[in-house]
Amino acid sequence: MEQRDSGAPFQDVMDDHRGLLERLAAIEAESEPERIHEEIRLLIPVLEMHFEREERPGGMFTRVETQDPRQSGEIRALRDEHVALIDTAVSLIERAALTSQQRLPSHDLVSDVHKFTTHLRRHEARENALLTDAHYHEEGGGD
Repeated sequence: MEQRDSGAPFQDVMDDHRGLLERLAAIEAESEPERIHEEIRLLIPVLEMHFEREERPGGMFTRVETQDPRQSGEIRALRDEHVALIDTAVSLIERAALTSQQRLPSHDLVSDVHKFTTHLRRHEARENALLTDAHYHEEGGGD
C-alpha cells in the first residue's frame, strides 16, 4: 500500500481496507505452515502502516472523532484492537515456524489463522461503518 497524506479522503481508507481483505483471502487460501508464515510475515508491516495512518494525529480516527465525538468509545476500542491484532499475527508467525520445523499437523494452526482473519475482517468492517457514519454526519445527515 502506498503512503497517503493524512488528510486523504475517507475513500482512501476504504480502499486500504479492500486491499487488506484481498491479503486476508490469500492467507486463508494457504494450508502449509511455510506459506502461512510468509503470507502473515508480509501482512504485518502492511497492518502496522495502515494502523499508524489511522491513529496518527490528523488520521482517520482524529477526523472521525472531530466530526462525531459520540464515536470516541468505538475509536478507543478499535485502537486497542490494533495492538491485539499485531500480537496475534506475530504469534501465528511463530507458531507457523514451529509447526513447519517440527513437522506438526497444521490443522490447529490453519483454524487459528482463520479465527485471526475473521477477527481482522470484523475489525475492518467496524472501521468501515465508522467511516460511513462519519461521512454521513459530515454531509449533514447526522444529528
